[in-house]
Amino acid sequence: MIRPLLFALVLAAAAPALANPAANSADITGAWGFATQTYGEGCKLSGTVVIKPVGKSFSCTMAAQEICRDIKVRAKETCTATRNGDSLVIKATVVSVDPDVGYVPDDFELKIHSAAYMKGMLRSFHSAPVDFFRGDAPVS
Repeated sequence: MIRPLLFALVLAAAAPALANPAANSADITGAWGFATQTYGEGCKLSGTVVIKPVGKSFSCTMAAQEICRDIKVRAKETCTATRNGDSLVIKATVVSVDPDVGYVPDDFELKIHSAAYMKGMLRSFHSAPVDFFRGDAPVS
């Protein structure tokens, strides 16, 4: 009786890693595109991120474009990314904004699905679902 219970506990603990082992080993370095779903008053955020390894974490540069009904804002940001298994957290710092408006850094919480796709949430002034991709943008 103890052996089946022990096996079930070990299997349950290992399930997240077994669910998508490719995500845990996916190479996330390099160039990515990203796009959010609509948020706020009809706004969308899209852009590019280049991720580079730095020790056990990552540094990145980001070019973001937020388009709302009455304004288009372009921002350049630097960022750090921390990976934990198939999770990636990106924390950004704004370098420049055009036009010069109050702009909050674009932070992200992502789940790595593969070396070509991550999905998660924008955590900034607004929150919104976001897709990170390489190649063509996913069709929603």
